Amino acid sequence: MLYPLKFRPVYKEIIWGGKNISKYFDRKTPYEKTAESWELCCRPDGMSVVDNGPLAGSSLSDIIEQYGEKLLGTECVKKYGSRFPLLIKYIDANDRLSVQVHPDDAYARKTGEENGKNELWYIVDAKPGAKLIYGLKKDITKDEFISAVKNGTVADTLRVVPVKPHDSLFIPAGTVHAILDGILIAEIQQNSNTTYRIYDWGRLGKDGKPRELHIDKALDVINFGGAAAEPQQDSGETQREILRSEFFNIDEVKLSGKLERNAEGKTLMVIMNLSGDIVISYDGGETPLKKGDTALIPASLGKYTLNGQSRLLMSWI
Repeated sequence: MLYPLKFRPVYKEIIWGGKNISKYFDRKTPYEKTAESWELCCRPDGMSVVDNGPLAGSSLSDIIEQYGEKLLGTECVKKYGSRFPLLIKYIDANDRLSVQVHPDDAYARKTGEENGKNELWYIVDAKPGAKLIYGLKKDITKDEFISAVKNGTVADTLRVVPVKPHDSLFIPAGTVHAILDGILIAEIQQNSNTTYRIYDWGRLGKDGKPRELHIDKALDVINFGGAAAEPQQDSGETQREILRSEFFNIDEVKLSGKLERNAEGKTLMVIMNLSGDIVISYDGGETPLKKGDTALIPASLGKYTLNGQSRLLMSWI
């Protein structure tokens, strides 16, 4: 029988990371500069392993092979087959990330990737006055951007927006973006790790050399005609619709007491528990989630109840 699954985080060390994931979520992380915690992943470069219940020690890929639609849901399998469609992570931008862009599905498949990368950022925590890069300044043309790349003035073309905790931003493929320093983010994205780096602030990598840029591919995929939206702010509602898209859907829930849900077989549900402790009750048992935990609700679970005081991100296909 399937049940709400928790997984061991897969930590990533990158030069811009820090200690905020361990501090905020009270975890022990293996690196001095822990940049990312992959909470739910099914990739060659990061594989989730179950950390609770009878399936503990099993990989997500093995569970998908064993349970198929019962885990993923009929609609998910219809669209993606046996490929897990999401990559769920926390990002600690202790220092600013590179300015980058991701391809859409069509371009990614031309270059041998399975899909592109649309993503959603939710600001878990941020220093006062925190900012990030969200698109280009209005009316920047491709020729102007190319000149800025050649002249080392890319920073002058970027749209910088202020953010605070509980803001969210959808980053469509083709949108130039960068997380700047002092921000802890929950990221829900397509299952892709393809990034085209445009500008890296003159920073050197571990080897003492500038990190690789991918200018030609970036220029192929940047959407110069589109303007990024404004960050979506906390509405004060108990349940807030953050995103509806062809790639994934996200709600924010401020849980205070009990919330009943029903997994009816169509799609999986991913719950990121951002603040307090909660319990997931279902026919067969209970699964506790502490602050920072992520759970995968199988599509075939049936009725379940969330109980506690917390702020949740709930994502599905």
